[in-house]
Amino acid sequence: MRALVLLLLPMAFLISCETSQPDKSHHLSSYRGMEEHVGAFGNKALVKKGDPERLKRYERVIIEDVRVILPKNTDPKVKKASRQEAEVLAEKFEDILEAEFAKSYEITRSRSYKTITIRAALTDLEPSNPALFAVNYMPYAGLAATGLQVLQGETKAIGAGSAEIEIEVLDSRSRRQLYAMVDRLEGGKLQPGSLSKYGQAEMAMQAWARKVRKAVQGKSTMIPVKTQ
Repeated sequence: MRALVLLLLPMAFLISCETSQPDKSHHLSSYRGMEEHVGAFGNKALVKKGDPERLKRYERVIIEDVRVILPKNTDPKVKKASRQEAEVLAEKFEDILEAEFAKSYEITRSRSYKTITIRAALTDLEPSNPALFAVNYMPYAGLAATGLQVLQGETKAIGAGSAEIEIEVLDSRSRRQLYAMVDRLEGGKLQPGSLSKYGQAEMAMQAWARKVRKAVQGKSTMIPVKTQ
């Protein structure tokens, strides 16, 4: 077992650094001007930065109903969220967005020149397998599982979930896009949210809501992805 651990450690490090860019699901009003940046979880995200001076004038926020745009599951080995589960998570994300933006803005339903609109869609949801994740979260089992993933070409921790989002900030009256982000979470061993079925998805939604609020307030430092 010790020899196996020593063999797999370098592979575990390499796989933890491997990321992939999320796909576009055609929810956003525009994808122009989006560039690769480091996402909320150290992965690659697509981001359109906002103009800090323009964003300063806004004082109120409208949170639109979060949409669910799940892809067709063509792989029978991959379990996806049901439509009902996704709708429940979408409503939860609306609550998370409202709670996060209420820290700095007035939540409203009325459009005005001082109001922005938040539009979001959950575009992929894969539940965790808590029992499988818990077994593979153990140190030796985890390293063995990571080695198996390397051999199979997988980049996600066995039993972990995943989630993907598209979100944009619009001027409530003109509907001009002020900020946009497409980001994805691939569950890993250092994210114990996988110990519940949708714990990682909820953790991701909290992080995304905070990231967007800070971006709108000009408090977020965007890090471009370095090209090789």
